[in-house]
Amino acid sequence: MLAAATLLGGPAAAHDDPPPRRKAALRAWLEAGAYRAEYTPEPAVHPSAGPHGASVLTWYSPTLVDDLRAGRRVFSKGAAMVKEIRSGAAVVGFATMRKLKRKSGPVGKGWLFYEAIGGSSFFGRGHPACAGCHRQGTDYLRSEFRP
Repeated sequence: MLAAATLLGGPAAAHDDPPPRRKAALRAWLEAGAYRAEYTPEPAVHPSAGPHGASVLTWYSPTLVDDLRAGRRVFSKGAAMVKEIRSGAAVVGFATMRKLKRKSGPVGKGWLFYEAIGGSSFFGRGHPACAGCHRQGTDYLRSEFRP
């Protein structure tokens, strides 16, 4: 069934590797770099436009790439991104978003947010520290990059 959906141009989620929903599994998935196999990176490391450290490189899931290319303003369930927070060439932290529901809701509860730099972290659906800033973006995505 999965192969048929893929061959017939089925949803991108058929080939996505979405970030895990549990914090410990998510951290391990990020540290292993699992997203790099299927996600699309921005062209280069660049200065962060927000509170995510000095330099960042963001990776977009196949579902999110499909949504962006189609010009969607409401992203599909399963859309995700991973932001590598950098110090020089070294990855020193991560910020992620994963769409859990079709509707994001007024306070972003449709998104699972995670950020970890050093010993501090944020984690949760519609986490106020994340959603408050991301609310300004297109369906909570603030990046201007379009693959």
